[in-house]
Amino acid sequence: MTKRGVLEIKLAVLNAIKTEGGTPTWIMYKARLSWHPTQRILGELIESGYVTKDKGEAPKNYNRKKKVLFYRLTEKGEKILEIIPLLRELM
Repeated sequence: MTKRGVLEIKLAVLNAIKTEGGTPTWIMYKARLSWHPTQRILGELIESGYVTKDKGEAPKNYNRKKKVLFYRLTEKGEKILEIIPLLRELM
């Protein structure tokens, strides 16, 4: 297995969040990362404006009743996920 670059890791995290957002642990598993890199990448994506952090009711597909920490894509995050595949095609 080859090492992933920073861009590929950040895209994996953005894709994990894309559908309905996710909890930090769910994002970690979906992006195949360990805890500390996941936290670092999420912090960088928040600072860049690609992701927001919400604490609120879990979506319907989560079986928790209490408020949970959730990450969601911003418009900027959604746009970057549209643009990157187009750039890869041009290369």
